Amino acid sequence: MTETMLSNSMAALLGYLIPFVLFTFLGFLCAGRQAIQWSSDLVRSAGVNLLIPILNGLIGPFIMISVALVHASYEGLGLPKTPLAFWDQLPVWVGMLAWLITIDFCDYWIHRLLHTRGFWDVHAVHHSDETMNWTTSSRMHILEIVIMQSSYILFASWMNLAQSSRCGFCTIIGSIRATTSILVH
Repeated sequence: MTETMLSNSMAALLGYLIPFVLFTFLGFLCAGRQAIQWSSDLVRSAGVNLLIPILNGLIGPFIMISVALVHASYEGLGLPKTPLAFWDQLPVWVGMLAWLITIDFCDYWIHRLLHTRGFWDVHAVHHSDETMNWTTSSRMHILEIVIMQSSYILFASWMNLAQSSRCGFCTIIGSIRATTSILVH
């Protein structure tokens, strides 16, 4: 269990360290030394934003249990699923596109939900960054992560992607989304 928590924390750190080095290098190439002259507010903000996913990674087992419970509940209720044969007859890129559109759909509507009364206190953590930078997208309350992941699992269960032999593309889509999230914020 300790190894899993440490692994989750290291993955969270590397997930931000690698883009940081890449974008800092690109910024230096484009703007010279000015690109690496950061204010103390920016350094403090980035530090907090990087600490949050590390701490969230330490409670990763809780998230995994929550996600497993959501999937088990879906399965237990006998709700409909897309037949596996449907995905097997399609090219891989169609499945990737379908999953990308599904995640974007979930992100949009869950984000709208998080801006309503009752959920705002959870989402306000994300909007509390006073110095916007590329790490701002990682500033999320743990309950927001559970809500987002649960919506993905519900749709993945309905689409029957979790059992699909091609589910590896979910990881690729996740990487693309993480990169675009950094750029958006």
